[in-house]
Amino acid sequence: DKLREWAVASKGHAMLRTQDGRSFVPWSELGGDSEDTWRQQVVWAGLKTRRRATEKVYRAYNCDVSRLLDVCRQSIFFRCPTDILVCLDALAADSEVRIQRID
Repeated sequence: DKLREWAVASKGHAMLRTQDGRSFVPWSELGGDSEDTWRQQVVWAGLKTRRRATEKVYRAYNCDVSRLLDVCRQSIFFRCPTDILVCLDALAADSEVRIQRID
């Protein structure tokens, strides 16, 4: 799982649903025997809907579908800016990833 790999390499945290609301847990502490449990507790981002993607291509990108970059997304939470840079380095070093832009 790429997300977990990048998050563990950079001390990233996942947002989990808990009885008290939400909490942030280091990705390095998730996994093992309770994998099904934590996968159900992670607050996963949804895919951009087909309608919203089509709307964005027409309105913002002049029908250039190649500019649509954020169809699939997920958040990694960090406690300090240095860890964000470590994560960006991990992303840049991954041969299966091409960073298009950073906002």
